[in-house]
Amino acid sequence: MAKEILRFAQNDKQRVSTMPSDNIMFYRMRRSFRGSRTKWFFYLAVCATAVFFGCRGKDREATASVHGVVTLDGEPLPFGQVMFQPLSGRIAKGAIKDGRYTLGTYEAADGAVLGHHRVTVSAREELDHDEPGEPGMQAFGESLIPVYYGNVAKSGLEYTVVAGDNVYNIELTSQP
Repeated sequence: MAKEILRFAQNDKQRVSTMPSDNIMFYRMRRSFRGSRTKWFFYLAVCATAVFFGCRGKDREATASVHGVVTLDGEPLPFGQVMFQPLSGRIAKGAIKDGRYTLGTYEAADGAVLGHHRVTVSAREELDHDEPGEPGMQAFGESLIPVYYGNVAKSGLEYTVVAGDNVYNIELTSQP
């Protein structure tokens, strides 16, 4: 047994000594991982993690803070949703609470992508949850605002988001 190990070591030295110097490191590394699934799994996990964190966030467009107040006939809208839809890129959304909204595109309150946006506003009555309906179906009440404000082609609301802080107070009317 000892003679076989000695012979193996001598053959290994001969093999390494005849290799170009840049291949020696690769050869030794490959030999050290032979039969070691745990090491391969570890290195695979490290590479996957590096790729995940290295590639994350590169497709994000620049955003700028957008917030303001939504009113209907001069009164703050109690609740609802505002959506800023750019000509290209991701949509920004924000919940209306007591008339105030703040937009988020990738995360809550991170703003909207820079550029020209068409805007929609929606607000519907809250329904009593005791009303009968199909299980799993969410019922919507009557719109608190004219429905055309919820249609991007008909709302008539357009704003341009620029770098920095953008304050857009959206004034809606009951009559067209």
